[in-house]
Amino acid sequence: MPATDENKATVIQDQTQTAREPITGRILIVDDEERMVDSLAGLLSHAGHTVKGAASAHEAVEWLAREPFDLVITDLRLPGPSGLDVLRHARSQDPDRPVIIMTAYASLEAAVAAIGEGAYDFLIKPIDPRELKLTVERALDRRRLQDSTKRLVTELRGSNDVLSRRVAELNALHEVSMAMSTTADLQRLLEAIIRLASGVVGAEHSSIMLLDQTRGVLTVMAAHDPKGPCRQNTQLPIGESIAGWVAAHGEPVLVEDVESDPRFARRNRPQFETKSLISAPLRTPNGIVGVISLSDKRDEDVFTADDLRLLVTLAAQAAIAIEDAGHYQQLKRQLQETSALHDLSQRLSEVERTDQMVLAVFACLDQLLICDTLQWWLWDAGSQSLRLYADSSDAHWQTSPGTLSAEIEASLLADESKAAAAIRRALSQQGTASGEILTAAVRSLEQPLGVFVIIRRHNEPFSDGDRRLVRLVSGQAERIFDRQRALWNASRLVTMGKMISEISHDLRKPLTNIRGSLQVMRGRLEKDAHTAAILKATEEEVIHLAALVTELVDFSNPKRYRTDRRDLRPLIFRAVGLVEQSAKKNDVEIAVRLDSVLKPTFCDEHQITEALLNILMNAVEAMPHGGTLTVTAVCEPVFPEGSEQVHITVADTGQGMSPSELSRCFERYYTTKATGTGLGLAIVQRIIQAHDGHIEANSTPDTGTTFHIHLPIR
Repeated sequence: MPATDENKATVIQDQTQTAREPITGRILIVDDEERMVDSLAGLLSHAGHTVKGAASAHEAVEWLAREPFDLVITDLRLPGPSGLDVLRHARSQDPDRPVIIMTAYASLEAAVAAIGEGAYDFLIKPIDPRELKLTVERALDRRRLQDSTKRLVTELRGSNDVLSRRVAELNALHEVSMAMSTTADLQRLLEAIIRLASGVVGAEHSSIMLLDQTRGVLTVMAAHDPKGPCRQNTQLPIGESIAGWVAAHGEPVLVEDVESDPRFARRNRPQFETKSLISAPLRTPNGIVGVISLSDKRDEDVFTADDLRLLVTLAAQAAIAIEDAGHYQQLKRQLQETSALHDLSQRLSEVERTDQMVLAVFACLDQLLICDTLQWWLWDAGSQSLRLYADSSDAHWQTSPGTLSAEIEASLLADESKAAAAIRRALSQQGTASGEILTAAVRSLEQPLGVFVIIRRHNEPFSDGDRRLVRLVSGQAERIFDRQRALWNASRLVTMGKMISEISHDLRKPLTNIRGSLQVMRGRLEKDAHTAAILKATEEEVIHLAALVTELVDFSNPKRYRTDRRDLRPLIFRAVGLVEQSAKKNDVEIAVRLDSVLKPTFCDEHQITEALLNILMNAVEAMPHGGTLTVTAVCEPVFPEGSEQVHITVADTGQGMSPSELSRCFERYYTTKATGTGLGLAIVQRIIQAHDGHIEANSTPDTGTTFHIHLPIR
């Protein structure tokens, strides 16, 4: 009979099914009827399946615990737990495992319950062999399809992970490239490289160490350790540790287990506990600039060759970026040094006092160097020692020679090591800790003036560049001392000229008297008693003239006008002590009320003492019949400037002054005394104004007078 299209399709389908590889699997049959189990087992075994039988749910659970079955066929009704319990247990172990339910008591409710619990199919006894084979084949085919799907999904996820990692690697390389072109700050660049490398490779710990070829050491410049403090600034000699080996040999290393690696077994133990690590040199055309290291792979895994390959690629780009950033930092520092030295030169050209010079130099050194403390030690030629003058670490530092001194010969001040040793001994005796000390002697006209001291308490040594900068700064300080000496000499000449002008004015009256007396003498040639009296008066005027000349000589004495930062309390007590005898004669009581601490002010002790003494003597003379003289001194703020001043008051209970007398009390040559010169209060006003202060007076006739002196605290 000729074959129709339908017959041809059937033949092709039969041939395809015949050609297909038979689907077999491990099957568990659960039924309390032994004949049913044997019958189904024989039927399925003949089809190539591996079959096990169980007579109860408990036995089925035991089989499922021992072997991985691909399919479970169970009767619905079993002694004890039912077939649904077997279904639940089988699917709890493997949600994709198909379970076929058999029953001789078919009902719609039972079928719905079985399908609802996840049963693959529901067969009604007696079982049709062909239906059973077809159902088993479909169930195992579905099982195989699910397994294949799982395997493909797993493979796809693995491929996706590899692809994601490659993308992350490319992104990391791109970010490093961007960092090279956008980050000029070396420290920020190093931290960015560490962050990117740790993230893309998956490392718990990471570090970048830069190489100092001159000293032969590696220094940790950036590090990351989530379990403890970073080891930044740690230094290791080349050759020690794994990073030192990489720097010495210039080769990357991969250590899967540091315990078993014969090259590095426990070499890194002193630094940190680790198992697996990778390390690569940071190489540029000019040589190795450092080492980048990653350790402890996340998820307790080990590093692979791909990890090392990626790290080497990152290191190649990072090395160029680090070298460029280093060059930029060097140029930037040179610019900062030039700018700081220029600013120092500008500030020094405007300073007028030693404390201003010290502050300017301290500000410059603080910009140029990494330091903890800056000090200025003043040279005392009398005791051949240095005395601490200013200390930047003291919140209440005062620019005046203190009690801390360091004995040293003047010829050794320029010897940095010997000067540093003397300073260190002095600080040690005081109980002050010191670290690395750098000194710079300052001289003027071949005479030592003092020493600048820079202290690093973290013991980081000073470089030759640091010493060069300190020498430049101290050289500028020397020039300002020379300039101040010249200005002081010029100021001294100007002051002497003004004083000569004032005394010359005072000399006019005695010279006029002398001239008049001589004229009288020429008119009266007789040598009588009257002539003798005239000669005596002439002699007294000559004595007066000599006294004025003596005052001129005293004024030109440079030791008398040396200003410095001083406490005013001793000066006030000294002036009060000088008038105590006169006060007792006039029955005047003196009361002194001073603050327990008066902040020092920049002054000339002789001039301030002279000014106070003038006011105190006037007060005592204003109370010829007794009274009270009260002296007070306090520190008070100045508004709106926000600075401070010392306010000294001298109050008496004497005769007082009228308003007209008060308005002229500071006028030169004005006096109400029969024997006064009218210069006392004028000199006081000049001295106070020369100290950038001011003086004022309040007075009431028959009640008393109060003088207020205001001196700035600087």
